[in-house]
Amino acid sequence: MSLKWNLGPHVTFEADRNLRDVLVSSTPPTRPLVFHGREEFIEKSVDALVATSSANIAIMGGGGMGKTAAALVILHHERIAETFGRHRYFVSCETASNAETVLGHLALVLSLQHSTDPLSSIVDHLSTGPRTLLVLDNLETAWLVEEHTQRTRVEKLLACLAALPTINLITTCRGNTLPPEVLWANPGNASLPRISLHAARRTFVDIAGCPPLAEEEAVLDSLLEEFDCMPLAVTLAARLGQRGLLPSALFARWERSRTRLLQTHKSGRSENLDACLGISIDLLRNASRNEEPLKLLTICSDGSNGLKADLFEGLRGEFEDIDAARDLLETHALLEVGRDGELVVRSPLRHYIRRYHPVIKG
Repeated sequence: MSLKWNLGPHVTFEADRNLRDVLVSSTPPTRPLVFHGREEFIEKSVDALVATSSANIAIMGGGGMGKTAAALVILHHERIAETFGRHRYFVSCETASNAETVLGHLALVLSLQHSTDPLSSIVDHLSTGPRTLLVLDNLETAWLVEEHTQRTRVEKLLACLAALPTINLITTCRGNTLPPEVLWANPGNASLPRISLHAARRTFVDIAGCPPLAEEEAVLDSLLEEFDCMPLAVTLAARLGQRGLLPSALFARWERSRTRLLQTHKSGRSENLDACLGISIDLLRNASRNEEPLKLLTICSDGSNGLKADLFEGLRGEFEDIDAARDLLETHALLEVGRDGELVVRSPLRHYIRRYHPVIKG
């Protein structure tokens, strides 16, 4: 069945209501059992959400940085539970490729009946109820796209929800550019940085179930540094540690196979580092008119010390618009600018690019 869904005057589009294969529930996922390294971010976010109904929290960053985990920790925080009670909802947008599908998922989570105008139904339901916290998770699938009209629809939807006086929003999204049209309570610290080595070590030990032997401690730290303390990579390695693999054995396997070591299952991006990083590359391609951003990412991944500023300038003749390619990579949180202006790619992504998109030299 096809329905017309509206997002304001002069914005009407069609939606396919086939959501049978999407797991959508009014009961949010549970809080992660192990979570270290984001304590200050969590407390500041909780303070903002509890203090005012106009506060909205954005959680940004690259794939595997623990954005969803941070959102769930906030959602289940004791003070959040006291403030919002049962009116806390988690909406997975991972399979939502456009604004109308996000609306469909939200309507299902809120247990609303099918309507020819779902947005109005949702707004009426939320605006007449108590304070409500909505988590829109993995918004990048619908928002980080090249097609301007589609991006605008998602932005209109966010603006409409954020304007309701009863609603607080949390969004998680890959990249580091905040969705516009919303007043965010944390514009200066929305992008999650790497966690500390201490937090990564605690995460590994808690999941693996026992501390490493004294002679293995330095090896474990080296392994975690190889992961750039990416939470997903640390978690997957720790699950292998549950099977009795020592850090030295894990490090040896990492050096042989790099990201392929961290595939504890063949399906599910949260269980597979390659799949997680591959999604980031797919999103980059979907948001670009050409292959120049991926070409630049490939060049930046060829060395371990980043692409120096003078080498970047020397590549201008090989690109139609190298500045636009760099900006898009930064927008998707696929590279960072180092202390001396060099373009740096994090270790797990760098190894992924080398395997699947190597530089062709000749």
